[in-house]
Amino acid sequence: MMIRLFLRKYIRIPIIIIIGYLFLFYPYVFQKLFGIQNEIPFLLGGLLFFLIQYVLSFKKTSNFPSFLKKCILIQILFWFLFCFIHSDTSYLVRCLVILLTFLMLTYLGRHKMLFKFCAIYNVVIGTQVFLGSVAFILIFCGLLSPITTFENVDGREAYCYGLTCSNYVVGNLIRIAGYFDEPGALAYWGVFALLFNKLFINNKIVEFTLVIGLFFTLSAAYFVQIVLYFIFFYFTHLKKNIIPLILILSLVFVGFQKLGTNDVVASYTVERFAGGKIQSSRTELSMVAKRAFLKNPIVGCGAKKFESMQYMGDNPFEIPAKDGIVGLIITYLPLILVFLRYYKRKEVLFAALILSAGYLQRPFHIHILHSFMLYLFVILLYLKYKVRKKVITSIDSQMVKKQQNNGI
Repeated sequence: MMIRLFLRKYIRIPIIIIIGYLFLFYPYVFQKLFGIQNEIPFLLGGLLFFLIQYVLSFKKTSNFPSFLKKCILIQILFWFLFCFIHSDTSYLVRCLVILLTFLMLTYLGRHKMLFKFCAIYNVVIGTQVFLGSVAFILIFCGLLSPITTFENVDGREAYCYGLTCSNYVVGNLIRIAGYFDEPGALAYWGVFALLFNKLFINNKIVEFTLVIGLFFTLSAAYFVQIVLYFIFFYFTHLKKNIIPLILILSLVFVGFQKLGTNDVVASYTVERFAGGKIQSSRTELSMVAKRAFLKNPIVGCGAKKFESMQYMGDNPFEIPAKDGIVGLIITYLPLILVFLRYYKRKEVLFAALILSAGYLQRPFHIHILHSFMLYLFVILLYLKYKVRKKVITSIDSQMVKKQQNNGI
């Protein structure tokens, strides 16, 4: 009955189209599982489809904030300019991705389904985390084997177990990745879902599933972000949340005690924080990228040249090395706007800080999912507080009229 009510309330054709379309692109692995080698036809096909939808529904309002439209225009103009600065046409792809993201969100907005999409996508991520957690236990007990293997985008071999995928499997230990290309990606987008849920949906089942299940990604970035999450959203209201906190922390503590006897698990958890410093595979990459950044700090070396150099991606200096300080500001302009517009709202400030911590470990990439989720975050904030402001203004005006009438 509950599932039927949920499906009736949230499942709509536009939501299915958007989620299905996002599944076609990296960092999801479906394209690799089905042997699809090129994303460009899907990119251009989606651009055409959503452009047609945009024209057909032109008279409908989308509630797309004007300040975000200006932000998108600035980003497109700067990336177009970077084409000439670096003689690099790959920046045109960024412009297309941003334009496509705008059309997709407008499509949802004109159908009044932005919040509904957020709710159902959180469940999609939560389901991947739950299934991955089950797979972790089954594999740890030797009860589940890979159904098939495939080559990831980065060339590494990955395993599909049906319930989850992963490219980190050592003996009977797996770092769950859901249907993403690697465990860190599931942790990364899981935190996005966690924050979306906290700010806009407040589904306790989804929150509990994500908080506990994402530990099985064994992601160093997640360990940091979840600590910040509890400090910001729960420790400030300790008395009110003492029982859930004790329950969750007890489960985590017992889990780490049990798994910590395994040397491989220990190397992915406790030992990664030894000596007061986070040990990550990206630590050395960061040093290489920093040296590249210092050679051209203003506009970077350019995207194509960056790809042709020694690999130094997925670290805090990736974007500065590639696009310089100017490119860094343009890339994170939507997040900067969040800080500038909503810094007085604690919950928004907390969420933005947690996202920023994630971006330090896994920077913004020029993929549809990255642009889509960051823009969606900004739009939902705008709609949430715009409605609240209207309600407060309406109440205030009614009180003024009442006082005036009493005075008469």
